[in-house]
Amino acid sequence: TGDGFIDGNITGSNELLIQKSSGEGTPAFGTSNVAVFQNNDSSQDASIAIIAADSKKSQIHFGKHDDIDVGGIRYFHEDHGTNPDQLHMRVNGGIAGIFAPVLTSKRGLRLGDNTNVSGSEGDLLSIQGNLGGNGLTISSSAGTRIRFKRGANNNNHLFEYFTGGIRKWSLGNAGES
Repeated sequence: TGDGFIDGNITGSNELLIQKSSGEGTPAFGTSNVAVFQNNDSSQDASIAIIAADSKKSQIHFGKHDDIDVGGIRYFHEDHGTNPDQLHMRVNGGIAGIFAPVLTSKRGLRLGDNTNVSGSEGDLLSIQGNLGGNGLTISSSAGTRIRFKRGANNNNHLFEYFTGGIRKWSLGNAGES
């Protein structure tokens, strides 16, 4: 159990195969594979770990001939200065989706043009909640939102519309007091 190193030009081969186990056999590889990581022992999973410092990010870039990171997946670790504990999906050079804390104690999916959307920029889609909270909230950063609210332990079922953080109208049963 020592370290192994590959040194030199491997471009002459069809692909790089890193194989821990072929317990269930080896599939026919596709013609576009550059690297294959295989561990199909029936008692083990297969994974690839990309390790970064606590204040940095682990990432996979999807590139083309003139742009090495036009798309990608980026995980910002807990001590990152601007995006702690967030997973970003990038498309065409910009953020296409963010998995991150939406509120202090909740996780969710945020879609928008920036991770730090100010009060006057961009739209934000927040999918969050559980049976006791807001089932689905669609909101903009300026306080305009549509909320589908379902109470878990009462008859509170509402479709609400807010502008500027103020409820303008609602449709449904506000529940019993």
